[in-house]
Amino acid sequence: MNDWLTTALDQIERGQAAILVSVVGTRGSAPRDSGTRMIVCEDHCHGTIGGGHLEYKAIALAREQLKQMQPGAAQTDGPAGASGMPTAAATVHRFPLGASLGQCCGGLVNLLFEPLNAEAAQWLNFLRKQHDAERPVMMITQAVADTREKNRIATIRKLLVTEFEHHGELVDIQEIALHRARQQLSSGTTLPISRDLSLWFETLLPNDFRILIFGAGHVGKALVNVLATLPCQIDWIDSRAAEFPASIPANVYRIVTEEPELELAAAPAGSYVLILTHNHALDEFICAQALQNKTLAWCGLIGSATKRRKFIQRFRARGMSDAAIARLTCPIGLPEFDGKHPGEIAVSVAAQILGLRQQQAARSDASAKATTQHAFA
Repeated sequence: MNDWLTTALDQIERGQAAILVSVVGTRGSAPRDSGTRMIVCEDHCHGTIGGGHLEYKAIALAREQLKQMQPGAAQTDGPAGASGMPTAAATVHRFPLGASLGQCCGGLVNLLFEPLNAEAAQWLNFLRKQHDAERPVMMITQAVADTREKNRIATIRKLLVTEFEHHGELVDIQEIALHRARQQLSSGTTLPISRDLSLWFETLLPNDFRILIFGAGHVGKALVNVLATLPCQIDWIDSRAAEFPASIPANVYRIVTEEPELELAAAPAGSYVLILTHNHALDEFICAQALQNKTLAWCGLIGSATKRRKFIQRFRARGMSDAAIARLTCPIGLPEFDGKHPGEIAVSVAAQILGLRQQQAARSDASAKATTQHAFA
């Protein structure tokens, strides 16, 4: 969530017109899931909704809307923005992914186009506040259609709900929306209040894809280059400040410390840990701390099968349980790839982590569906 949110607020703060394009529904085969977003500016875009002709058409439509936000544009029937300049109306478009669009996915995608203006800044800032506090948010978007023009929306209303507070108001369904949203937040489900196409529901979670990388050597650098392209947050940890490059991606946080165990203790539940320092004794120390932290999703240690055996012998000699030892993955990377180049290792490890994450997500979805069926039977 953080990337598009930061970019959206930055565009508004700089007074640069932009359109937020959101996937609000899919059916069948689609290039991206609901909740995917792209920000379209006059001469560039941030993010992607899947590429191909679908994205090409979406960008063209967004830029048509941008023309309404420029000085001298004809005023829409809606209110002017805070500066008195014209504002573009929100629109929703349905795209069948067939021959007419030059794509053969065979599915259907609904896209919502929203201007980034002073009004949008209000709910975006509320969302940023919750994101910074690592609170989950249920966002309900209500579209009131304009009966005079197809695809045109007269108004867009947002209701953002957390466990204890909310922002915004919907038409006619405010109280039930608040009640159901909090039910969903507490249960971890996303059961819809309505299946009406003018009402969209989304649970926006804090960035739960957290990776801790211990070691800023060649493999560490290669891993950061690959993993930083994913929607994750990376804590990159080493005691040697000089080993870090001068420039690092926005979702990577450089941590220089002589006490790596403190970073492990502070790691959010579900974090992935990669240990690849310049020193085997340091690897062993960090690994021992990580394996005894039951909240971590995964602990990967660079090295050979021989290194694994030696570490396990030492862990057992210290009295570490078999359950803790079983959490160790060493060597790291997919078993079918045995390349030793840092880039090869990085790609293999990234694929391994994504596979594990997909498996965990499937188990969570199955559990959530079972909970939903029981709670709302």
